[in-house]
Amino acid sequence: MHNPLQDHPLLRGRVPGTTGYTQALRDLLPVITSGEDRDPMNLGRWEALRESHLKQTEPLRRSDHALALTPRALVGGFELSAYAAGLVVMIVAALILIAVLPRLPETVSLVLGVSLGLGTVVLVNHRYATLRRAALDRLGLLAPTDPPNLSGPHL
Repeated sequence: MHNPLQDHPLLRGRVPGTTGYTQALRDLLPVITSGEDRDPMNLGRWEALRESHLKQTEPLRRSDHALALTPRALVGGFELSAYAAGLVVMIVAALILIAVLPRLPETVSLVLGVSLGLGTVVLVNHRYATLRRAALDRLGLLAPTDPPNLSGPHL
């Protein structure tokens, strides 16, 4: 089945499976998901191109290409996955502290749980950013420096 995005000017002359195609896909995502001409079907088409491209990359560099092409979900500057991890740690830590140390005031248990949760958010976000930057560096791709477009997916 023909994917209409294959003919997009940003992909013209690029070969799937190469670093140049990865950069072109990175450049294409904000173009097709913002502006007046955006089509809700384009994100699915972009994902299909991404999957096809990743299957054609070198196996040793596939994880770098995949990380470079993983859309980011930012909330307040942090990855959404970091918030989820922090929330889980916060709840589990508070429950463990309340159950294991029943004489400890609940407020202290909750404050410790929240502190551990916030620490987890920062650590997970930092780790993801470090891995992502290293993958982009290994591929020789530019890391975005402008504030992300919060109205749609971005890389």
